Amino acid sequence: MGERTIAPGGWVPRIGIHLLSGVLVVGAMAAPASAALAGAPARSLDPGPATATTASATTSPTTAQVLRNHDFAAGRASWHPGDRARLAVQQRSSRRALVVKNHSRRTRDVAAQSSSSLLAFPAGTRVTVTAPMASGLRGGRLALRVTERRPSGATRIVTGRAVPGSWRYRTVSTTLTIAHEGSRIAVRPVHTRTRGHARFFVRPVRVRAVLPPGRAGEWVPNSTCRSGALGWTTSPNALLSGVDAPERVCQLRASGSGNLTATSRRSGDRLEAGSLVHVASQVSTVGGARPVRLTLQEVATDGSVVQSFSGSRDAVTDWAWLGAQLRTERSGSRIRVVYRGDGLARGAALRFRGADVTVTSPSTPAPQPTPSEPTPTQPTPTDPGPTPEPTTPTPTASPTPTPEPTPPGSTTRTCDDLNSPQRRTLSFADEFDGTGLDTTKWRVRDRTHLSFDAAYVTKDAVDVSDGTLTIEGRRRSTPASVSSGVRERWYDTGYLDTVGKFSQKYGRWEMRAKLPTSRAMTRGVWPAFWLRGDRTNGEIDVMEAYGGESTQRWNPAGSYTTTLWEDTNLGKQRGEWYSWAHQNWATRTPGVYEGFHTYGFNWTPDCMQFTYDDQVLSTIPIEQVPWARTAFDSPFNIRLNMQVGSSYWGMPDQQHTKDAFDYVVDSVRVYRVNP
Repeated sequence: MGERTIAPGGWVPRIGIHLLSGVLVVGAMAAPASAALAGAPARSLDPGPATATTASATTSPTTAQVLRNHDFAAGRASWHPGDRARLAVQQRSSRRALVVKNHSRRTRDVAAQSSSSLLAFPAGTRVTVTAPMASGLRGGRLALRVTERRPSGATRIVTGRAVPGSWRYRTVSTTLTIAHEGSRIAVRPVHTRTRGHARFFVRPVRVRAVLPPGRAGEWVPNSTCRSGALGWTTSPNALLSGVDAPERVCQLRASGSGNLTATSRRSGDRLEAGSLVHVASQVSTVGGARPVRLTLQEVATDGSVVQSFSGSRDAVTDWAWLGAQLRTERSGSRIRVVYRGDGLARGAALRFRGADVTVTSPSTPAPQPTPSEPTPTQPTPTDPGPTPEPTTPTPTASPTPTPEPTPPGSTTRTCDDLNSPQRRTLSFADEFDGTGLDTTKWRVRDRTHLSFDAAYVTKDAVDVSDGTLTIEGRRRSTPASVSSGVRERWYDTGYLDTVGKFSQKYGRWEMRAKLPTSRAMTRGVWPAFWLRGDRTNGEIDVMEAYGGESTQRWNPAGSYTTTLWEDTNLGKQRGEWYSWAHQNWATRTPGVYEGFHTYGFNWTPDCMQFTYDDQVLSTIPIEQVPWARTAFDSPFNIRLNMQVGSSYWGMPDQQHTKDAFDYVVDSVRVYRVNP
């Protein structure tokens, strides 16, 4: 969320952690740098159906990446004659063939051999080599031999099934399983019992390499390229190597301009269905700022991609964090990652390092709600009455925060502690049971506006009745005129916070609410539940949701997002993590706007965790967010508001936005973790 005032013009990058309920996507956002416009997920974020890949990934090396001159386009280069053999290249129309001639008068076995492969292979790689072959005279047999050359210099030769020599081309193949880590291959076409001065022919060779999964415990094998390019598959216009900068990192250099990709092997371990997987990695570019994407894929046992979710930045130069997250759909599946740099010039490079993977098993029991906490009934919003305590938008002095004990133990356990009612103590609560807003707990903003939307903020849009707080969105009969951003504001909305009244560092924050973001006639509607630092510019968006239909190719209305910002004023110019969460928008299961739901956030010195209806959606170790300890070194106050209008999802209009909509909050509670 954030009340950023940004000068018009240009794009201000914006990245963070966002959630849709169930399946999660972690990636990047971008917001146009206009004082009138709202930040929104980046154009590069592709939250389409879960089975759709979001980055073009090369999952096995091409023949050209394995063998030099496999198609003889460079003549005899990189091919060597065997004993008493001569080589030539024959071309007829568009077809080329390597000609291997017996240069002696005797009948003998004649062969040619390729240079060693460009790539080294992990142990367990299954390599299949095929080539159409023919002989000038009948007789003898044609075969392909594949040599495994170990790093030590030792060799192992495998010969496939031989076929009778014939002037008709027949496809010959050999399959070899690499036995030693880092071995390379060489291909040797052979014609046995070749008559004196006779010839045989080999058309372009094809190589298919199926890389094995990593070792047990390896989520991203060779993630820093300490073994060079071993196990990575790159796009044809890229060369991967390990470089010291100063620590060891992977460098994907463009041998030709365009988009570059590097795809890891599959993880060594299999996953249960429903496992929550999060990957975080740092990326940089050499040769100019370019868009960069990190994609996390779930891969089925047959090698097919089940689902694929991405995180991206629009312009990367220095080291920056990217993240991606998903919940597995199939038991026994594995994961792999894909790095992609867009539009790199020849000689430019994408670098990446430190692919840290966190897996949360679905077997972890879900936390139970507090038995003593009441379950509210469906509210009936009423016409608003004026709030008698207007306030000024200028923040007052922050209260002295309640000291928080440092929870012991591991990251996962300390965050999960806050999901247990027995391990936390209530420090703030508002059930909205009165006839008006409790002004000892809340500030209400009045007669002001924000820089990112098209609404006018008024205290009259905030109402407490029937046990709920309602922030109302209402179309005005005449627009309110403001001095910046969208000058004419056609919708009234509300904004309240606890600045100067309550703030806390560490603990659990939760809100139970019914969102107004239905799938139709809510374009631009943007409710939020978020936290902001008293002494720092850090921001935590526990829930941001967007109405529909949007102006984009997909409808976000059934979802919501969560975000962590290093600096609420600078947005994507500084650090950001985010994820989307949703039950399953591919099958259009009930959206978050259907009924009341609880949006939660847990925070300890070691981790941050987001929950939805008491289900853990994501856990982020603090150590994976390099700026977290400084950006969040402060008590945080609570903010509830509803903006109307987004530069990305669309501005409101009477054709796509109803005249009245309500953001209904049943309760807000904050807890401290017990010592």
